[in-house]
Amino acid sequence: MQQELRETAHWRERVVEKGNYGRGVKWTVTLAVAATGERWYRIDRKSGTTLIEFLDFIQHLLGHIDAAQWDGPRTILMDNLSAHVNPIIHQSILHANQQILYRPKYSPQDAPIEYVFNTLQAELRNRMYDITALNVEQHIQEIIGNMNGYINYFNFCGYKIELSTSKFYHSNRFSYLLLSNQSSPQ
Repeated sequence: MQQELRETAHWRERVVEKGNYGRGVKWTVTLAVAATGERWYRIDRKSGTTLIEFLDFIQHLLGHIDAAQWDGPRTILMDNLSAHVNPIIHQSILHANQQILYRPKYSPQDAPIEYVFNTLQAELRNRMYDITALNVEQHIQEIIGNMNGYINYFNFCGYKIELSTSKFYHSNRFSYLLLSNQSSPQ
């Protein structure tokens, strides 16, 4: 049976056909979302994020949270990525009078940001043949800009939030917040 499949032109063409799905160029998206719909992100054409880059992202995020004059501290939900648990990051968040909640290890199902990244990755796969090295960042920005309904991700993960009193944010590895970043092949 497998030999028969290998002899069909369709199967062979799909396997050897060159396309935009190569794995040579890496992109990292650092993304933070709030249940209320706000989003903050950074896109880098490289694999991974350094502590300095993550600190810059966090300070930018904290500046926007503070500038929005929330009615009290926000809770930033993060996984245990080494950059997230770094004392410099921890102190920056606490110094801005915000709260931190670390997700239990190996529990991506408890992370709204994981579902946000799944949505982003699924939409990138849907656009695979339209994406080139020249427009991948534009596609990522467009997808993130068109996403909505973050509160549903939070509620699905067990964070019961009402928009009028939203206190939780989330972050992850291909994402942040709130905090995370993820590398993705182009």
